[in-house]
Amino acid sequence: MVAVDRLRSGNPLYDREGARRIDADRFPEIVGELVAMEHLGDGRHRTTGRLTFHGETCDVEGELVVRRPDARTVVLDGEQVFDVRDWGVRPPRVLMLRVHPDARVRVHLVARRR
Repeated sequence: MVAVDRLRSGNPLYDREGARRIDADRFPEIVGELVAMEHLGDGRHRTTGRLTFHGETCDVEGELVVRRPDARTVVLDGEQVFDVRDWGVRPPRVLMLRVHPDARVRVHLVARRR
């Protein structure tokens, strides 16, 4: 789960309009569910899952790299491009500019055993 208010484009004007378009007050979270994971070698894994965003759930596929830097730590890294229109979100327009519907999402997750 990721709070929608943590999404950042690097442009505060785009971020404000994006939060309005995705109705962040009504849909404050993005929820991902891992359904399957297939080992490809060299720490790479093909993943399939479901992503719920803006009240819509879509099946997604991608690739994650899993590393074990030490016996207590697991690190997951991945990157995926999503078209927000698949979740019913119209890309915003800011002044005379149209914002592209693709969103590049990067994941870096570190889990450490206590």
